Amino acid sequence: MDELAFAAGADPVEFRLRHLKEPRDIAAIKAVAEKAGWKTGKAGTRRTKNGDIVTGRGIAYTQRTNTIVAMVVDVEVNERTGKLSVPRVTVAHDCGLIINPMP
Repeated sequence: MDELAFAAGADPVEFRLRHLKEPRDIAAIKAVAEKAGWKTGKAGTRRTKNGDIVTGRGIAYTQRTNTIVAMVVDVEVNERTGKLSVPRVTVAHDCGLIINPMP
């Protein structure tokens, strides 16, 4: 989906929201973007470099068997060593209707 947003010159969060209709899906994506401090911008422009360290940020979203998960992941790559680190993952999770079978 990020590749499509990039090709369209769109922000990945806004691009996803444009193509969703279900309120729960939209709420999950908006919640994770807000909590992660997502800054709107064209896909592929969230990279920064400090010495050998390149940082980036991406968003992922899925819906499966009535469960919705959206994540924003911050990553760092050391271009010299290839070491990858993930300093922060922000998650919005809507597990659907929860029913207690033991009233």
